[in-house]
Amino acid sequence: MDLTFTFFRGSVVISPPIEDGAHGITHADIPSMARELGKHLRYLVVPASVPKPKGARGFSLHWSNAQRSWDVIPANDPTWRTDGAEFLVYFTKGALSPLGKPWSLKEMEYVAMSLPEHPGFAQSFEASRVASAICVAAKYLEGRAR
Repeated sequence: MDLTFTFFRGSVVISPPIEDGAHGITHADIPSMARELGKHLRYLVVPASVPKPKGARGFSLHWSNAQRSWDVIPANDPTWRTDGAEFLVYFTKGALSPLGKPWSLKEMEYVAMSLPEHPGFAQSFEASRVASAICVAAKYLEGRAR
């Protein structure tokens, strides 16, 4: 099944394709969905006040620097305020998963695992700590190999 992605500041609304030549149509499997969301991460992870579309089901994807990964939770509040490490994904009625059912939290967890890291993570304190730990470990292991 194909889906239409409509991107906004801090959110994306995913719906069934529109007949009159809609934009942003992609196949609805998990890797291609993660790839499509990954292309727009810089635009999605901005602080915004996001209203929930009527009749849509939502999920909040939040980046954790400490875990170096995306977390996902259900997000069905009428208005959600995002910070710079979070964005919302809303599915309208008829936007089905590859299983032919409405998207579930478990499927969205797989999408979250497939997303690239947050665009600002490389400049974060946690990233520099990881990089320095890798350098120290490499020096230590290099010395032991001799």
